[in-house]
Amino acid sequence: MKTIGQILIWVSLALGVVAATTGYVVSLDLPDDQLIGLTLAEREAEADRETEVTAERLAAWREQGVRNVRVKEFLFWPWRGRWWFKLSLSGLLLGAALTRWHAKADKAAKADADQHATPEAALAAIQAVLKQLLADLPDLEKRGTALSTIVERLDDLQKTEMPAFVEGRSAMISSLGMAGLAAVMNNYAAAERQINRTWSAAADGAYEEAVVCLHEADVLIDQTQKKMQ
Repeated sequence: MKTIGQILIWVSLALGVVAATTGYVVSLDLPDDQLIGLTLAEREAEADRETEVTAERLAAWREQGVRNVRVKEFLFWPWRGRWWFKLSLSGLLLGAALTRWHAKADKAAKADADQHATPEAALAAIQAVLKQLLADLPDLEKRGTALSTIVERLDDLQKTEMPAFVEGRSAMISSLGMAGLAAVMNNYAAAERQINRTWSAAADGAYEEAVVCLHEADVLIDQTQKKMQ
């Protein structure tokens, strides 16, 4: 949308500039009362140094086949390029609206990303995965996919939420202090070891050991979450 908006703005500007160049050109098809008394532009008046449009001059120009003359006054309503100018103005407004909309959407997306990148959000995601995995184990065991599912889900945690939580240590210092951070990280480190052991046991086919470690990890993550409050 941003690119479309910018293209629309530049095209509209170009159209407006082109239309503006015709703003002082009036058509001799207009009624005499709208033309008589206008002041000719310097180039139009060079021949005889007369600067005012008169009825006689209009008649002579029309007889010679002259269709337009350039004047010093800007006349909006007789201006033939006004529709192009209005179109360019509409394009500018639409382009600006699209650009603003994209900027707001981008700002909202960044704010949402920042919100989900907090250590609290990362820990909540870890907690949710562990609890869901424990809840799914009976059904997964019946289907014979428990070990592969444990490996898959924990592998995702190890690549995403777990590193995100650790990277949020500096943010936790301001809210917990150094002592509070130490308590949280001690608990989390123990939970992390159990998660890694769960993954290793599942990868080795040791289902019972994986389940025990998974329960331990769940308890330790709960304790970590409480220490962050």
